[in-house]
Amino acid sequence: MRRLWITCLGVGVCGSWLACTPAEIKPTTGGPEPGTLPSSSGVRVLDRVRVGFNPIGVAVTPDGQFVYTADSTSQTVTKVSTATRRAVSTIQLNVHPVWLAVAPLHGWLCVTARDEHNLTLLDLTGNYVVASLDLPYNPEQVIVNREETLAYISNHNAPFITVVDLQHRNVAQNLSVGGTGQGLALTLDGKALLMTLQNEQFNFIAVSTVDQAVLGRTNAGSAPTTIVLDPAGVYAYVANQNSNDVSIVHLPTVHTVVTFPVGRSPVDMKISPSGKYLFVSLKGDNRMAVVDTVSRQVVQTVDLDITPWGLGLAPDGKTAYVADYDVRSVYQEAFNASQPNMTLGNSATRRVDNNALLVISTEIFP
Repeated sequence: MRRLWITCLGVGVCGSWLACTPAEIKPTTGGPEPGTLPSSSGVRVLDRVRVGFNPIGVAVTPDGQFVYTADSTSQTVTKVSTATRRAVSTIQLNVHPVWLAVAPLHGWLCVTARDEHNLTLLDLTGNYVVASLDLPYNPEQVIVNREETLAYISNHNAPFITVVDLQHRNVAQNLSVGGTGQGLALTLDGKALLMTLQNEQFNFIAVSTVDQAVLGRTNAGSAPTTIVLDPAGVYAYVANQNSNDVSIVHLPTVHTVVTFPVGRSPVDMKISPSGKYLFVSLKGDNRMAVVDTVSRQVVQTVDLDITPWGLGLAPDGKTAYVADYDVRSVYQEAFNASQPNMTLGNSATRRVDNNALLVISTEIFP
């Protein structure tokens, strides 16, 4: 097996890359059992933004000015201003979008539509369709390489990763990965594609983007969905929907270091710019959890009274955006990572006509 080495600026968490081993993270015991999470503290819902029906994917622009939602039932993409917390435009697609990725150099939003075997490229400024590409399979998640020459797409019920040439706007390759893909990520140097596979014994795989050689395989939890990397690019965090936990994979050795509980059915996840916190949407608990990456404990949660799905994070890490798959809303959370034990006032939630209305504390952070 070839070893996968990651390069980045500065000194890694191990001090020396050659000395970097899985032992650098020491497993701990404890943590919340699924469904018994601590109550909200330091996290509060700020607002509800009306978007299209049944939003799934969420994407935030690199400048943090806009958030996009993939509105699967209404067949639209909604563009939301983060300054006003209001939808500023709705783009009709006539396909059922699921996941999103921003390509800022092109000024595009990449949108997958599973039912229609489609990838749509939207112009971020003009809010119009640049191109609509037919794909061979049912696409799921999409990511774009740093040069924005290629898009990688996982496929539902197909053991291939579809590679799209963004310059020529066509399918360049269907990469066989031996199982149905779901989560995708690229290493910081772009030399390895990381993916999760469904119903496979070794369900986390690293593949060379140069020659498509398998660099390593390991086992995460059950039904892994989303992959995020720590800022140094040494560890990958994998959300496991069916086993209600998150796995940490050491990338230089492609080895699972530890798996810890976070709550029921984690489906999407982002990491703070400092790498100190994970933000996890918990579909089974109707909550968003904040996880300390050092202790691997859930330190804060917020009750959403919705079915959360896609999760986006502002570039400064101060605001999260969670799509509710059941109603026409995107909920916005704010937190103060420097005061993880801050408590909020009383809050209440209720549902009205298949929409969500949150009545929350007006207490603000200092």
